[in-house]
Amino acid sequence: MSVKLYITGGLHQTFGDSHKNLQGQATFRRAVVATGTWIFYTFANYNDAQHGGSSQNYKILVPGQNEDISTVNGSMYLVPDAVEGLLLFEHNFYGGERQVTS
Repeated sequence: MSVKLYITGGLHQTFGDSHKNLQGQATFRRAVVATGTWIFYTFANYNDAQHGGSSQNYKILVPGQNEDISTVNGSMYLVPDAVEGLLLFEHNFYGGERQVTS
C-alpha cells in the first residue's frame, strides 16, 4: 500500500501505513494514492478527541486519486484489504479506535 504526501514546493514523502499524527512529520497539502484505501482526518489520533468530528473532518481516498488534503492532514488510516470481515469504528465519521473482525 502506498500514498505520496506533498508539502508546498513539491517535496513529498511516501507512506505505506497509518499515522496517528501527520502534523509531527510536516504540513501536507496533497495526497496521491498509488495503492490502498486511505482515510484522512482533520485531527491527530483519527479525530478521537473530537469523538469522530463531523462529515467535514475526514476524506476517503482510493487508488488513482490526487487530492487536496489541506483540511484533513492531521492523521491517516490505511483501510485493511480484507476479503471478508467487518471494520468497526469507535465514533461516527470513521473516528477513533477501530477493530477488524472476520
